[in-house]
Amino acid sequence: MAPSTLIGASQMAITRYWRVLFLIMLVLLHVAALRGAEDFWARAFMLAHFGLFITWQPFMRGEQRLNPAQLLGITIVLT
Repeated sequence: MAPSTLIGASQMAITRYWRVLFLIMLVLLHVAALRGAEDFWARAFMLAHFGLFITWQPFMRGEQRLNPAQLLGITIVLT
């Protein structure tokens, strides 16, 4: 699958299911908060929450889209 096709498909899925993505993001945040800052899994949940927030946030404003360079940058920062 070409990168532009993959990006278009992911944008369409996030635009369509943004409520589910938002709910998952909030659940991850709450679970991380309940587990405490010193817990290994809490840190993993916070990282997952942050990744979903970065993915979700630009799509709430319909005029903005992530380009491949921005997606690569996000991936590098999160790994």
